[in-house]
Amino acid sequence: MSESSIDRALEVAAVAALGPTFTGRIAAEGFTFTPPTSGSWAQLTHLPAGAAVSSLGVNGMDEHVGVYQIDVSVPEVGGNPRADLLAVADTVRAYFVAGREFTHLTQGVRVVRAERSQIRRVDGWQRISVSVTYSAFSIRPSF
Repeated sequence: MSESSIDRALEVAAVAALGPTFTGRIAAEGFTFTPPTSGSWAQLTHLPAGAAVSSLGVNGMDEHVGVYQIDVSVPEVGGNPRADLLAVADTVRAYFVAGREFTHLTQGVRVVRAERSQIRRVDGWQRISVSVTYSAFSIRPSF
């Protein structure tokens, strides 16, 4: 189904964008995760905004839009949290350049834009979010 393929395409792309430094340090929806006691970690959240009819009839097209949010957290103490977060945000935004397309199975997902949030404190961590706005078209099934 297109929803699961859209989600998977974005998840795989987010893991690739974060790189090997985050291996084993990524919280994804639906999986148990305990944040590490030190070092950076990330959380992936898919915020679909629904599907709109793009063309009518059996085998018509639907456009799925939404935001895939990548939250990156670093410890508040030690090092330079601001510089670390901005560097990761720059890397992730560069990976999700507008117009880039990711695919899972036969489902394509196109990046509309990627934006970063302000840096904020959350439970003893400094956090920044990169929000990737996407669009994907799927063919409506004919039952």
